[in-house]
Amino acid sequence: AARGFGTVGFGSPDGNPVTAAGWTVQAPCLDLALSKLKAANDSFTILVQGNPFGYQTSKLDKGTNGWTYAEHTSIATFVQLNTVVTFSDALVPMRATQSGKQGPMDVKIDVTYADGRAKGSSTAPQPNGTAKEVTVDAAVTPGTIDDNMLSVVMPTLKWKSGASFKIAIFQSS
Repeated sequence: AARGFGTVGFGSPDGNPVTAAGWTVQAPCLDLALSKLKAANDSFTILVQGNPFGYQTSKLDKGTNGWTYAEHTSIATFVQLNTVVTFSDALVPMRATQSGKQGPMDVKIDVTYADGRAKGSSTAPQPNGTAKEVTVDAAVTPGTIDDNMLSVVMPTLKWKSGASFKIAIFQSS
């Protein structure tokens, strides 16, 4: 038999009631310094107890239809990842791909962003040692970035003392 619980209300973290409009997912509007976005290469070495254990290289290129961010990560013999994200001049994601291996398992992401949706597929290792294949078909609010774009977005934020940023991120994997 069903039991009644009485009136249930929902509140925000600051204690104010949340209305029906508050349930609508909205990406925060970021005030970005897009002029700071420049084509560049970067790399670093991953150290474990002071010894080289891997590396990461990245390249940001400006194209005719926007930007391409490519990253290669290598950690010893157990992580080899190649990631490519394309996005518009306004940092709107268009496509994210990733291929490689984590341990013995293949990793793959192929997600396209268009018309307010992220669609594609992803294969990622799970804690239990298996690989999980996922079909991606999700609504994405305007202002959302792909998780692989975060290192590109960080320099465009308007940093100052006490700054705080809310960034809507879609995890394509």
